[in-house]
Amino acid sequence: MTLGAEITTAQAGLHRFRYLVRGSTSGLRIPAPVNPERRHELWRHTCFEAFVMQPDGSYYEFNFSPSTQWALYRFDGYRRAMTEPSLPSAPRIDLAVIPDSLVLDATLDLQGLLDPAARSRPRVALAAVIEDSDGRLSYWALTHPAEKPDFHHPDGFIAALPDNDD
Repeated sequence: MTLGAEITTAQAGLHRFRYLVRGSTSGLRIPAPVNPERRHELWRHTCFEAFVMQPDGSYYEFNFSPSTQWALYRFDGYRRAMTEPSLPSAPRIDLAVIPDSLVLDATLDLQGLLDPAARSRPRVALAAVIEDSDGRLSYWALTHPAEKPDFHHPDGFIAALPDNDD
């Protein structure tokens, strides 16, 4: 199995996070669709994640479940001072599953969360937790900078959030 991810922009503040799992999907445990609402502990099952760090070291954690449930957390620094900010609107989560791939698109408005006066682009870490049919979890990321998977690790923020000019 392989995992790919990309971020695109459609208009000011609106970003799409796309995750592509290639390989047999028959052995994966994929949560069934439910009402799209905010929910905790989505990472205990198949879940796709985006971490967006501002230049001051504060960052947001977004969780997107194939069920269309989502979560958003803000940290002042590495796993420090977690809060649950509001979003202008809930993320839109779309899922497509076929025998040899799974695609999850999460589109959300980041306006009001990120500092528009920042001189550098926010850094991004993309990750996923994949649950197999036996309940085993595997942890996927652009990079694993520590010995054990730690999606919050500052050295995991290796991509830049694109702006509308990219």
